[in-house]
Formats: sequence, C-alpha cells, structure tokens
Amino acid sequence: LYTTAGGALAIVIAAAVWRGLAFTTLLSLGALQTVPQEIIESASLDGANRSQRFFRVILPQIRPTVLVIVLLTSIQSINSVGLIFSITRGGPGGATRTAAYYLLQTGWE
Repeated sequence: LYTTAGGALAIVIAAAVWRGLAFTTLLSLGALQTVPQEIIESASLDGANRSQRFFRVILPQIRPTVLVIVLLTSIQSINSVGLIFSITRGGPGGATRTAAYYLLQTGWE
C-alpha cells in the first residue's frame, strides 16, 4: 500500500481519522445529550420525520458544538505534519505532501 499514491494517502487518512475519532465522538455525544428531549418529542408529535427532526430541531441546537468540531478538526489536519512525516515522509511522489509539510520541508533546507 505504501508504494502507490492512493494507498499511501488512504493510510494517512485512516491514521488521521483514527487519531481524531474519539475526541470528535465525545464532543458530539455531549452536544446531543444537551438537546432537551421535550422539543424532540414535540416535533415528533407535530409530524416531523427523523430527518426533519435532525435537521430542523437537533442540528440547530448543537450547531455551536459542530462549528467547534469543524474548527478543531481543521486545525488538527493542518498540524498533521508529524503524522505524515512518520508514516510516509510525503511520498510516493508527493502524494501525501500537504502545504504544512511542504513549508516544514523547505524551511529545513
């Protein structure tokens, strides 16, 4: 898998997801537990189906947490230089090279 560009990229993506999944899951679970059950039940009684309850009731309630998760995940992906360097060193053919990795590499040369 390391020898192909797609395989190396898949390995780096899998490692990054594995690294951030627990924290993201805990934040999401905490946000979902803060949504009052009464408003979900009232939306159900008003005839909202599952997708309508999620997008029109639950998601607006947890939007600040979702924005924090997106922000922290973006920062973590920018700071993934150590992960990329330890797994593939940007290779094969620069397939896993990011802008942050490029800046680090050119800064040391």
